Amino acid sequence: MPDEIAVIGFDDVDEAAFIVPSLSSVGQRFDEVGALAGRLLLRIIAGEEVPPGPYVAPSSALATRGSCGCRTDVDGLSEPRRATRVPRSPDALHTNLCTELTTSAPGRPVTEAESVVVAMEDLLDGRAANDDAALHGLARSLTRMVPDPEELQRVARHASEYLQELAPADPACGTAEESAAAKSLAMLLSELQTRGYAHRARRLENVVLELSAVAEGLAGSGHDQITSLA
Repeated sequence: MPDEIAVIGFDDVDEAAFIVPSLSSVGQRFDEVGALAGRLLLRIIAGEEVPPGPYVAPSSALATRGSCGCRTDVDGLSEPRRATRVPRSPDALHTNLCTELTTSAPGRPVTEAESVVVAMEDLLDGRAANDDAALHGLARSLTRMVPDPEELQRVARHASEYLQELAPADPACGTAEESAAAKSLAMLLSELQTRGYAHRARRLENVVLELSAVAEGLAGSGHDQITSLA
Protein backbone atom coordinates (compact mmCIF):
# COMPACT_ATOMS: atom_id res chain seq x y z
CA MET A 1 0.00 0.00 0.00
CA PRO A 2 -0.42 2.34 -1.83
CA ASP A 3 1.52 0.89 -4.81
CA GLU A 4 -0.72 -2.17 -5.22
CA ILE A 5 -3.82 -1.10 -3.30
CA ALA A 6 -5.19 2.28 -2.28
CA VAL A 7 -7.09 2.65 0.99
CA ILE A 8 -9.43 5.40 2.08
CA GLY A 9 -11.25 5.75 5.38
CA PHE A 10 -14.23 7.63 6.72
CA ASP A 11 -14.56 10.17 9.58
CA ASP A 12 -11.04 11.68 9.21
CA VAL A 13 -10.09 11.30 12.86
CA ASP A 14 -7.00 13.24 13.98
CA GLU A 15 -4.88 10.09 14.21
CA ALA A 16 -5.30 9.48 10.46
CA ALA A 17 -2.71 12.16 9.71
CA PHE A 18 -0.02 10.61 11.92
CA ILE A 19 -0.11 6.87 11.22
CA VAL A 20 2.23 5.37 8.61
CA PRO A 21 1.15 5.53 5.89
CA SER A 22 -1.12 8.45 6.69
CA LEU A 23 -4.75 7.55 5.98
CA SER A 24 -6.74 9.31 3.29
CA SER A 25 -10.21 9.83 4.65
CA VAL A 26 -13.56 11.49 4.12
CA GLY A 27 -14.32 13.95 6.91
CA GLN A 28 -17.93 14.44 7.89
CA ARG A 29 -18.99 17.41 10.01
CA PHE A 30 -20.94 15.74 12.80
CA ASP A 31 -21.29 19.10 14.56
CA GLU A 32 -23.24 20.36 11.56
CA VAL A 33 -25.38 17.21 11.55
CA GLY A 34 -26.13 17.78 15.25
CA ALA A 35 -26.82 21.47 14.68
CA LEU A 36 -29.24 20.63 11.86
CA ALA A 37 -31.05 18.11 14.10
CA GLY A 38 -31.22 20.72 16.87
CA ARG A 39 -32.67 23.35 14.54
CA LEU A 40 -35.32 20.92 13.31
CA LEU A 41 -36.22 20.01 16.89
CA LEU A 42 -36.53 23.68 17.89
CA ARG A 43 -38.84 24.29 14.95
CA ILE A 44 -41.04 21.39 16.06
CA ILE A 45 -41.09 22.68 19.65
CA ALA A 46 -42.04 26.13 18.36
CA GLY A 47 -45.05 24.59 16.63
CA GLU A 48 -43.75 24.91 13.09
CA GLU A 49 -44.66 22.35 10.45
CA VAL A 50 -41.55 20.28 9.65
CA PRO A 51 -42.22 18.05 6.62
CA PRO A 52 -41.03 14.45 6.90
CA GLY A 53 -38.16 13.38 4.71
CA PRO A 54 -34.38 13.39 4.59
CA TYR A 55 -32.48 16.43 5.78
CA VAL A 56 -28.84 16.52 4.73
CA ALA A 57 -26.22 18.69 6.39
CA PRO A 58 -23.67 20.08 3.94
CA SER A 59 -19.92 19.85 4.30
CA SER A 60 -17.80 16.84 3.85
CA ALA A 61 -14.24 16.94 2.61
CA LEU A 62 -11.74 14.43 1.28
CA ALA A 63 -8.31 14.57 2.93
CA THR A 64 -5.83 12.96 0.50
CA ARG A 65 -2.79 11.41 2.22
CA GLY A 66 -0.32 8.56 1.86
CA SER A 67 -2.64 5.53 1.87
CA CYS A 68 -3.91 6.37 -1.63
CA GLY A 69 -0.50 7.44 -2.90
CA CYS A 70 -1.26 11.16 -2.82
CA ARG A 71 1.53 12.03 -0.41
CA THR A 72 5.14 10.82 -0.16
CA ASP A 73 5.18 9.70 3.46
CA VAL A 74 5.63 6.02 2.61
CA ASP A 75 9.10 4.48 2.42
CA GLY A 76 10.00 3.50 -1.13
CA LEU A 77 7.35 5.65 -2.79
CA SER A 78 9.29 8.08 -4.95
CA GLU A 79 6.51 9.83 -6.83
CA PRO A 80 3.10 10.64 -5.38
CA ARG A 81 0.00 9.95 -7.44
CA ARG A 82 -1.82 13.24 -7.64
CA ALA A 83 -5.44 12.89 -6.62
CA THR A 84 -8.02 13.96 -9.17
CA ARG A 85 -9.70 16.99 -7.69
CA VAL A 86 -13.39 17.67 -7.99
CA PRO A 87 -13.18 21.12 -9.56
CA ARG A 88 -14.69 23.88 -7.44
CA SER A 89 -14.66 27.54 -8.29
CA PRO A 90 -12.69 29.98 -6.12
CA ASP A 91 -15.99 31.61 -5.15
CA ALA A 92 -17.34 28.27 -3.89
CA LEU A 93 -14.14 27.62 -1.94
CA HIS A 94 -14.32 31.12 -0.47
CA THR A 95 -17.94 30.61 0.62
CA ASN A 96 -17.20 27.18 2.12
CA LEU A 97 -14.32 28.47 4.24
CA CYS A 98 -16.40 31.46 5.42
CA THR A 99 -19.11 29.00 6.45
CA GLU A 100 -16.57 26.87 8.34
CA LEU A 101 -15.32 29.90 10.26
CA THR A 102 -18.82 31.15 11.04
CA THR A 103 -19.90 27.70 12.27
CA SER A 104 -16.84 27.49 14.53
CA ALA A 105 -17.40 30.96 15.97
CA PRO A 106 -21.08 31.25 16.93
CA GLY A 107 -22.06 34.77 17.85
CA ARG A 108 -19.31 36.38 15.79
CA PRO A 109 -20.39 38.49 12.80
CA VAL A 110 -20.24 36.92 9.37
CA THR A 111 -18.27 39.95 8.17
CA GLU A 112 -15.42 38.95 10.51
CA ALA A 113 -15.13 35.53 8.86
CA GLU A 114 -15.25 37.22 5.48
CA SER A 115 -12.40 39.59 6.38
CA VAL A 116 -10.20 36.70 7.61
CA VAL A 117 -10.69 34.72 4.39
CA VAL A 118 -10.05 37.82 2.28
CA ALA A 119 -6.83 38.44 4.24
CA MET A 120 -5.68 34.89 3.38
CA GLU A 121 -6.52 35.38 -0.28
CA ASP A 122 -4.75 38.75 -0.39
CA LEU A 123 -1.65 37.10 1.03
CA LEU A 124 -1.79 34.29 -1.53
CA ASP A 125 -2.42 36.62 -4.48
CA GLY A 126 0.32 39.06 -3.54
CA ARG A 127 -2.08 41.90 -2.70
CA ALA A 128 -0.70 41.84 0.87
CA ALA A 129 2.93 41.69 1.90
CA ASN A 130 4.22 38.25 2.83
CA ASP A 131 5.91 39.31 6.05
CA ASP A 132 5.79 38.55 9.77
CA ALA A 133 3.38 41.40 10.46
CA ALA A 134 0.80 40.06 8.00
CA LEU A 135 1.13 36.46 9.24
CA HIS A 136 0.96 37.45 12.91
CA GLY A 137 -2.05 39.64 12.18
CA LEU A 138 -3.82 36.73 10.48
CA ALA A 139 -2.98 34.43 13.40
CA ARG A 140 -4.36 36.98 15.88
CA SER A 141 -7.55 37.36 13.85
CA LEU A 142 -8.10 33.60 13.75
CA THR A 143 -7.36 33.20 17.47
CA ARG A 144 -9.64 36.10 18.39
CA MET A 145 -12.45 34.65 16.33
CA VAL A 146 -11.95 31.03 17.47
CA PRO A 147 -10.28 31.14 20.91
CA ASP A 148 -10.66 27.41 21.65
CA PRO A 149 -7.34 25.83 20.53
CA GLU A 150 -8.95 22.52 19.58
CA GLU A 151 -11.69 24.18 17.53
CA LEU A 152 -9.06 26.43 15.97
CA GLN A 153 -7.05 23.32 15.05
CA ARG A 154 -10.05 22.02 13.11
CA VAL A 155 -10.51 25.39 11.39
CA ALA A 156 -6.80 25.48 10.48
CA ARG A 157 -7.07 21.98 9.00
CA HIS A 158 -9.97 23.07 6.77
CA ALA A 159 -8.06 26.22 5.82
CA SER A 160 -5.11 24.02 4.82
CA GLU A 161 -7.37 21.96 2.56
CA TYR A 162 -8.71 25.20 1.12
CA LEU A 163 -5.14 26.30 0.43
CA GLN A 164 -4.38 22.99 -1.31
CA GLU A 165 -7.44 23.33 -3.56
CA LEU A 166 -6.46 26.86 -4.55
CA ALA A 167 -2.94 25.74 -5.46
CA PRO A 168 -2.40 25.22 -9.19
CA ALA A 169 -2.27 21.61 -10.40
CA ASP A 170 1.23 22.35 -11.73
CA PRO A 171 3.35 24.11 -9.08
CA ALA A 172 5.43 25.69 -11.86
CA CYS A 173 2.38 27.71 -12.93
CA GLY A 174 2.55 29.98 -9.88
CA THR A 175 4.95 32.86 -9.40
CA ALA A 176 7.79 32.69 -6.89
CA GLU A 177 5.97 35.24 -4.70
CA GLU A 178 2.75 33.19 -4.70
CA SER A 179 4.71 30.02 -3.90
CA ALA A 180 6.49 31.71 -0.98
CA ALA A 181 3.20 33.11 0.35
CA ALA A 182 1.53 29.69 0.13
CA LYS A 183 4.42 28.11 2.07
CA SER A 184 4.28 30.81 4.75
CA LEU A 185 0.54 30.40 5.15
CA ALA A 186 0.85 26.59 5.22
CA MET A 187 3.45 26.86 8.01
CA LEU A 188 1.18 29.19 10.01
CA LEU A 189 -1.79 26.85 9.67
CA SER A 190 0.39 23.86 10.62
CA GLU A 191 1.52 25.67 13.78
CA LEU A 192 -2.10 26.40 14.75
CA GLN A 193 -2.96 22.73 14.26
CA THR A 194 0.02 21.67 16.39
CA ARG A 195 -1.14 23.93 19.22
CA GLY A 196 -4.58 22.34 19.07
CA TYR A 197 -3.18 18.81 19.21
CA ALA A 198 -0.96 19.77 22.17
CA HIS A 199 -3.93 21.30 24.00
CA ARG A 200 -5.98 18.17 23.39
CA ALA A 201 -3.16 15.97 24.69
CA ARG A 202 -2.93 18.00 27.91
CA ARG A 203 -6.71 17.94 28.35
CA LEU A 204 -6.89 14.17 27.90
CA GLU A 205 -3.98 13.72 30.31
CA ASN A 206 -5.93 15.67 32.95
CA VAL A 207 -9.00 13.54 32.30
CA VAL A 208 -6.95 10.36 32.81
CA LEU A 209 -5.57 11.73 36.10
CA GLU A 210 -9.06 12.63 37.32
CA LEU A 211 -10.43 9.19 36.41
CA SER A 212 -7.51 7.54 38.17
CA ALA A 213 -8.22 9.59 41.29
CA VAL A 214 -11.89 8.60 41.17
CA ALA A 215 -11.01 4.92 40.70
CA GLU A 216 -8.57 5.09 43.61
CA GLY A 217 -11.21 6.69 45.80
CA LEU A 218 -13.80 4.07 44.88
CA ALA A 219 -11.33 1.26 45.55
CA GLY A 220 -10.87 2.54 49.10
CA SER A 221 -14.60 2.98 49.76
CA GLY A 222 -17.01 0.53 51.24
CA HIS A 223 -19.90 -1.04 49.34
CA ASP A 224 -22.49 1.19 51.00
CA GLN A 225 -20.60 4.33 50.04
CA ILE A 226 -20.29 3.25 46.41
CA THR A 227 -23.97 2.40 45.96
CA SER A 228 -24.96 5.73 47.54
CA LEU A 229 -23.33 7.54 44.61
CA ALA A 230 -25.96 6.25 42.18
